[in-house]
Amino acid sequence: MPPTSSSTAAERALERQRRDNLGRLLVDVFDRFEGLVVADLAARGIVVEPTWLPVLRNVPLRGARISEIAAAARLAKQTVGPIVRQLAAAGVVTVRTDRSDRRAKLVRYTARGLDGLRTGLAAQARAEAHLERIVGRRALAALRQSLRTIRDTMPPPVIGDPKSGA
Repeated sequence: MPPTSSSTAAERALERQRRDNLGRLLVDVFDRFEGLVVADLAARGIVVEPTWLPVLRNVPLRGARISEIAAAARLAKQTVGPIVRQLAAAGVVTVRTDRSDRRAKLVRYTARGLDGLRTGLAAQARAEAHLERIVGRRALAALRQSLRTIRDTMPPPVIGDPKSGA
Protein backbone atom coordinates (compact mmCIF):
# COMPACT_ATOMS: atom_id res chain seq x y z
CA MET A 1 0.00 0.00 0.00
CA PRO A 2 1.53 3.37 -0.99
CA PRO A 3 2.05 5.90 1.83
CA THR A 4 -0.61 8.54 2.22
CA SER A 5 0.27 12.23 2.38
CA SER A 6 -0.32 12.18 6.15
CA SER A 7 1.93 9.16 6.66
CA THR A 8 4.61 10.82 4.53
CA ALA A 9 4.34 13.93 6.69
CA ALA A 10 4.52 11.70 9.77
CA GLU A 11 7.57 9.92 8.39
CA ARG A 12 9.24 13.27 7.66
CA ALA A 13 8.47 14.43 11.20
CA LEU A 14 9.90 11.19 12.60
CA GLU A 15 13.08 11.58 10.54
CA ARG A 16 13.39 15.19 11.70
CA GLN A 17 13.06 14.03 15.32
CA ARG A 18 15.75 11.41 14.76
CA ARG A 19 18.08 13.86 13.01
CA ASP A 20 17.56 16.89 15.25
CA ASN A 21 17.37 15.41 18.75
CA LEU A 22 20.05 16.77 21.06
CA GLY A 23 21.95 13.49 21.37
CA ARG A 24 22.21 13.09 17.61
CA LEU A 25 23.25 16.73 17.17
CA LEU A 26 25.98 16.31 19.78
CA VAL A 27 27.27 13.13 18.11
CA ASP A 28 27.17 14.66 14.63
CA VAL A 29 29.01 17.81 15.72
CA PHE A 30 31.53 15.72 17.68
CA ASP A 31 32.21 13.59 14.60
CA ARG A 32 32.77 16.69 12.48
CA PHE A 33 34.95 18.31 15.13
CA GLU A 34 37.04 15.17 15.43
CA GLY A 35 37.29 15.06 11.63
CA LEU A 36 38.70 18.61 11.63
CA VAL A 37 41.30 17.61 14.22
CA VAL A 38 42.34 14.44 12.39
CA ALA A 39 42.55 16.30 9.06
CA ASP A 40 44.64 19.04 10.68
CA LEU A 41 47.02 16.43 12.09
CA ALA A 42 47.21 14.61 8.75
CA ALA A 43 48.09 17.89 7.02
CA ARG A 44 51.02 18.12 9.45
CA GLY A 45 52.15 14.59 8.64
CA ILE A 46 50.71 12.98 11.76
CA VAL A 47 48.56 9.97 11.03
CA VAL A 48 46.09 8.99 13.74
CA GLU A 49 44.08 5.86 13.14
CA PRO A 50 40.40 6.50 13.92
CA THR A 51 40.28 3.38 16.10
CA TRP A 52 42.99 4.89 18.33
CA LEU A 53 40.98 7.96 19.29
CA PRO A 54 38.71 6.49 22.01
CA VAL A 55 41.78 5.03 23.69
CA LEU A 56 43.99 8.12 23.33
CA ARG A 57 41.22 10.27 24.82
CA ASN A 58 41.18 8.09 27.91
CA VAL A 59 44.85 7.57 28.80
CA PRO A 60 45.50 9.84 31.79
CA LEU A 61 48.94 11.47 32.06
CA ARG A 62 49.70 9.40 35.17
CA GLY A 63 48.91 6.26 33.17
CA ALA A 64 46.19 3.69 33.67
CA ARG A 65 45.47 0.02 33.44
CA ILE A 66 43.95 -1.30 30.24
CA SER A 67 40.79 -2.16 32.18
CA GLU A 68 40.49 1.46 33.40
CA ILE A 69 41.02 2.83 29.89
CA ALA A 70 38.43 0.41 28.56
CA ALA A 71 35.90 1.44 31.20
CA ALA A 72 36.49 5.15 30.56
CA ALA A 73 36.17 4.61 26.80
CA ARG A 74 33.16 2.32 27.31
CA LEU A 75 34.88 -0.38 25.27
CA ALA A 76 35.64 -4.00 26.02
CA LYS A 77 39.11 -4.80 27.34
CA GLN A 78 39.40 -7.18 24.38
CA THR A 79 38.95 -4.20 22.07
CA VAL A 80 41.33 -1.88 23.91
CA GLY A 81 44.18 -4.40 24.26
CA PRO A 82 44.99 -4.63 20.53
CA ILE A 83 44.68 -0.85 20.12
CA VAL A 84 47.12 -0.33 22.99
CA ARG A 85 49.52 -2.77 21.30
CA GLN A 86 49.25 -0.74 18.06
CA LEU A 87 49.91 2.48 19.98
CA ALA A 88 52.91 0.89 21.68
CA ALA A 89 54.26 -0.32 18.32
CA ALA A 90 53.88 3.24 17.02
CA GLY A 91 55.86 4.55 20.00
CA VAL A 92 52.93 6.52 21.43
CA VAL A 93 52.55 4.60 24.71
CA THR A 94 54.48 2.15 26.82
CA VAL A 95 52.93 -0.90 28.40
CA ARG A 96 54.50 -2.13 31.61
CA THR A 97 53.50 -4.53 34.32
CA ASP A 98 51.73 -2.66 37.12
CA ARG A 99 53.90 -2.91 40.25
CA SER A 100 50.85 -2.97 42.52
CA ASP A 101 49.26 -5.88 40.63
CA ARG A 102 51.60 -7.96 38.49
CA ARG A 103 48.65 -9.32 36.49
CA ALA A 104 47.70 -5.85 35.22
CA LYS A 105 49.37 -3.76 32.54
CA LEU A 106 49.95 -0.02 33.02
CA VAL A 107 49.72 2.16 29.90
CA ARG A 108 51.55 5.51 29.82
CA TYR A 109 52.37 8.04 27.16
CA THR A 110 55.94 8.06 25.87
CA ALA A 111 57.74 11.36 25.25
CA ARG A 112 56.67 10.99 21.63
CA GLY A 113 53.10 10.34 22.75
CA LEU A 114 53.11 13.45 24.94
CA ASP A 115 54.40 15.49 22.00
CA GLY A 116 51.55 14.04 19.93
CA LEU A 117 49.08 14.91 22.68
CA ARG A 118 50.29 18.53 22.70
CA THR A 119 50.07 18.64 18.90
CA GLY A 120 46.56 17.17 19.08
CA LEU A 121 45.49 19.78 21.62
CA ALA A 122 46.81 22.51 19.32
CA ALA A 123 44.79 20.97 16.47
CA GLN A 124 41.73 20.97 18.74
CA ALA A 125 42.28 24.67 19.45
CA ARG A 126 42.37 25.35 15.71
CA ALA A 127 39.15 23.34 15.26
CA GLU A 128 37.54 25.36 18.07
CA ALA A 129 38.63 28.57 16.33
CA HIS A 130 36.87 27.28 13.21
CA LEU A 131 33.68 26.72 15.23
CA GLU A 132 34.04 30.20 16.71
CA ARG A 133 34.12 31.66 13.20
CA ILE A 134 30.86 29.81 12.48
CA VAL A 135 28.83 30.66 15.61
CA GLY A 136 30.75 33.52 17.23
CA ARG A 137 32.82 33.79 20.40
CA ARG A 138 29.89 34.35 22.75
CA ALA A 139 27.82 31.48 21.40
CA LEU A 140 30.78 29.09 21.60
CA ALA A 141 31.58 30.20 25.16
CA ALA A 142 27.92 29.73 26.14
CA LEU A 143 27.88 26.29 24.51
CA ARG A 144 31.05 25.28 26.37
CA GLN A 145 29.60 26.47 29.69
CA SER A 146 26.28 24.73 29.07
CA LEU A 147 28.02 21.46 28.17
CA ARG A 148 30.22 21.69 31.30
CA THR A 149 27.16 22.27 33.46
CA ILE A 150 25.38 19.30 31.94
CA ARG A 151 28.47 17.07 32.23
CA ASP A 152 29.14 18.11 35.82
CA THR A 153 25.57 17.67 37.05
CA MET A 154 24.48 14.51 35.26
CA PRO A 155 25.50 11.15 36.68
CA PRO A 156 28.01 9.24 34.57
CA PRO A 157 26.59 6.58 32.26
CA VAL A 158 26.25 3.08 33.60
CA ILE A 159 26.63 0.80 30.63
CA GLY A 160 25.32 -2.73 30.84
CA ASP A 161 23.53 -2.30 34.17
CA PRO A 162 20.01 -3.71 33.75
CA LYS A 163 18.70 -1.27 36.38
CA SER A 164 19.91 1.71 34.33
CA GLY A 165 17.99 0.74 31.23
CA ALA A 166 21.25 0.76 29.22
